[in-house]
Amino acid sequence: MTPEAYWTHRKQDVIGMDVLFEGIRARQAATYQAIAQWITSHSIVDVLDVGCNVAGLKLFLDDEGYAGRYFGIDSNPFALAIAKLHAFVFEGTLRKLGFQDQWVDTVVVKDVIEHLESYHPLSEAFRVAAQYVIVATYQPFHDEPAVIVRHEDGYYTNT
Repeated sequence: MTPEAYWTHRKQDVIGMDVLFEGIRARQAATYQAIAQWITSHSIVDVLDVGCNVAGLKLFLDDEGYAGRYFGIDSNPFALAIAKLHAFVFEGTLRKLGFQDQWVDTVVVKDVIEHLESYHPLSEAFRVAAQYVIVATYQPFHDEPAVIVRHEDGYYTNT
């Protein structure tokens, strides 16, 4: 299946935010909920979610009653088309965020660094964050070592 076909199919599956929310809740609830609870308990005014995909964190922040501003950024235009249904998002990457120094209180980098060749791009997150950078990493769900391969689009992925 081509990326276009996959994301077209996924977008058609998203009938409403409740459907999207339940799909994300089933897969990554613990991580999203922990981040959302931390953000709301620390009175964070604004958040930049780097690698936001379909902006799942925004749904959990809403569920926690977050009243601050949420911004997402991702390099996948297909995921962003879905994210734009409920969040303010930008197309871009961690390597060059393109925002001013200390632009937001907190930058969240969830499930991103495993796609990078090195951790050097994290310096962009620290430059843009005025207070905090939250990094959540991918952990394989099996005992075998992860095999990291370079995708034809230039990013790295675990198999």
